[in-house]
Amino acid sequence: MSQDSSPPEDLRQIVIDLDRKRALLSTINDFALKLLGLSSESGLVWYVAREVVGRLGFEDCVIYLIDRERNLLCQVAAIGMKNPERNEIVNALEIPIGRGITGHVAATRNPLVVDDLEQDGRYIPDVEPARSEICVPLIIDGEAVGVIDCEDPRPGHFNEEHLETLTTIAAMTSARLKLIKETQRAEDRASELHRSEDRFRDMAANVPGIVYQFKIDGDGTVSFPFVSPAIDAILGLDAGEVMADPRLWFAVVHPDDRPGLDKSIADSRANLAPWHWEGRMIRASGEVRWFQGDSTPRRLANGSILWNGLVLDVTERKTAERALKASEELFSRAFHASPALFAIVRPEDGKIYDVNDTWLTTLGHSYEDALTHSALELGIWTDPTQRASFVERLLRERSIRGVEAQFRTKEGKELDVLVSAEYVEIGGEPRMLVVTLDITTMKQAEEQLHQAQKMEAVGHLTGGVAHDFNNLLAIIQGNAELIASNHRNVDRAVQAILRASSRGAELTQRLLAFSRRQPLQPRSISVSRLIAGMSDLLDRTLGETIETKINAEPDLWDVMADPGQVESALLNLAINARDAIRGSGTLTIECANERLDETYVARNPEILAGDYVIVAVTDDGAGMSGEVRKHAFEPFFTTKEVGKGSGLGLSMVYGFAKQSKGHVTIYSEEGQGTTVKLYLPRATQAAATTAADTSQDAPMGSGETILVIEDDSAVRELVATTLGGLGYRVVDVPEAASAWRILEREERVDLVLSDVVLPAGTSGPDFAEQAKEHYPDLRIIFMSGYPAGSTMHTSLMRANEILLNKPFRKHQLALAVRAALDQHPG
Repeated sequence: MSQDSSPPEDLRQIVIDLDRKRALLSTINDFALKLLGLSSESGLVWYVAREVVGRLGFEDCVIYLIDRERNLLCQVAAIGMKNPERNEIVNALEIPIGRGITGHVAATRNPLVVDDLEQDGRYIPDVEPARSEICVPLIIDGEAVGVIDCEDPRPGHFNEEHLETLTTIAAMTSARLKLIKETQRAEDRASELHRSEDRFRDMAANVPGIVYQFKIDGDGTVSFPFVSPAIDAILGLDAGEVMADPRLWFAVVHPDDRPGLDKSIADSRANLAPWHWEGRMIRASGEVRWFQGDSTPRRLANGSILWNGLVLDVTERKTAERALKASEELFSRAFHASPALFAIVRPEDGKIYDVNDTWLTTLGHSYEDALTHSALELGIWTDPTQRASFVERLLRERSIRGVEAQFRTKEGKELDVLVSAEYVEIGGEPRMLVVTLDITTMKQAEEQLHQAQKMEAVGHLTGGVAHDFNNLLAIIQGNAELIASNHRNVDRAVQAILRASSRGAELTQRLLAFSRRQPLQPRSISVSRLIAGMSDLLDRTLGETIETKINAEPDLWDVMADPGQVESALLNLAINARDAIRGSGTLTIECANERLDETYVARNPEILAGDYVIVAVTDDGAGMSGEVRKHAFEPFFTTKEVGKGSGLGLSMVYGFAKQSKGHVTIYSEEGQGTTVKLYLPRATQAAATTAADTSQDAPMGSGETILVIEDDSAVRELVATTLGGLGYRVVDVPEAASAWRILEREERVDLVLSDVVLPAGTSGPDFAEQAKEHYPDLRIIFMSGYPAGSTMHTSLMRANEILLNKPFRKHQLALAVRAALDQHPG
């Protein structure tokens, strides 16, 4: 028997994972946006501390920076349980490098999560109690410059996701901290350059650079009339030796930069204009550093040209410039590689200033179109009034987070999105930075989960109703058969009762089909042969006005399914098609092999990847509206007139497909007909031939003793009476405890007929398992208002034990009892 899977739990996990990833991405994006506007070290560390507590929900966050001269970690920001006011440093705590948890992380440059501080010898107890701690280093150019430290009073609070998120925040903080430091150094160096230029004009003796005079005579002779003593400290050259031999100066210029220097001198000599040169020079130690040279020429009376100049070491500035460029490239790569849609917009006219690659690929517009239009002109917002309200609010509040909206792609596809925006300055100009997350897939998954949960809830309800109804039908059918066998003159009335109860039994089977609890007998079958064998039945069902066409691939796979239920499903689909056509038309049944890959499964998580045979039933009838399609598989939903349909046809097909580990879909438009596709799993074995029909005779007993266990007194009395009429000796009890007393008292019990669900927390299969230990030759038959599928799921029933599904007829009971008594013991 097949077992039901639980797709809602899978879908719920997908939604949970999607929500978690969306929240994490939003946190990182917000964090990156804010970092762009921070230009001071103090502002940076306090922002990070507040964001870690506020965004990640940590109890506290303390940030330390390293004082290299004293080799100490110095507390610079603290937020959380140690600082309720959140506006000042708790204390001027200083921790030696290598001491405690934070000192260890600073020394090793490795992040650390401690689940129980009481068990860690490195922990230094604090004023406030803490049991768990997470600590990550701030690293610039491979060197630790600080630590982000968070504690919690609960043990084992921090997990791998916390560590990953905090490590990402630390990396971004380090990059921004490095840029702030390098920018400050560059600004300091620029200020120093200006001061040096002033001192150059005054020819101050303490210039932090090389002050020189360079001369070229009319005959081309080169000389250095003056070189300041600073050349020794800066380049490792002796000033007197350079003035005696000018070649020493040019010899330390990097070979790759010498042509640029020669050109600068030649241009300045020809035009008598100042020259500016930047290049590398090689110190006596072999170290290569960057220098900047500025000279102002004047022509002497003898025709010579004399340059007064200054050479400064600008290595730090060049390093800062390279770091700034690298940082800008890093942010540019993050901008373009982000899975979110980034757009920079001019607030004055709404024109797009820049977009990232995700924006282009998601919305389908070219880069040229984007940069020459606004989002309104491109028709991206499906509701222009919402966009206008969004922009107005952004200009007023300067920051907006998580507004749900709908965007339209260039091809007209609508997307569900979350839009956030920040009012920023780029290059001194006001800009709107708009960050958009495409949540279309997530919304679809939420809708699928909602629908699956609804269908599952209705399935539980219908399964329970069918169980109780089966017990009632068992009583009606059984007693009607007893009346028929004892009173010939009421035969017509009894036959009417039997026909009505049979129709009721069919109804419960449809309810059980939807709830995926019907008893199935799946085996390997040939769908094409099965459909061919149904052709006459389909023709009679559809009538002469509807043409039937059957097309199947020549190498169609066999499927693993219950053939009777496949026939029932196809018959239900044919009847629905007949009613939709309402006159003359065509019904087409097509069969094809299909391999569903992970891409399809990602869009349809209720089915597993693998090989399937698709049975597509298509009619050219009235079709369905979107609202009808939405409810088509729900039990008792019908568009037919009252009394014209039960609304269980499609719901039975749906439940059968799911119970068979398959899938079913509907494609329909009003006035365009309908196609229902039934996906049946491929069989691993070849199709077997159809078994012979079971005989309808009711074999008699020979006085064998049968113990009946059934808590429903009416059902118990009916079964006992029926078995007695078949020639058996019957002992009936309502529960397992009484059954044990009968087994101990009776000399011989040939067979136990037990309900699956018994009172007092005992099940029929549990009782049977225990009874077999004491009476190995005991035969067992189970009966249940629930079908075999649900029973087998939780029981210990053996392969040679028989299950009777209520309601059952007299001949079914007789055949089951005889089969059990005649089978080999055990």
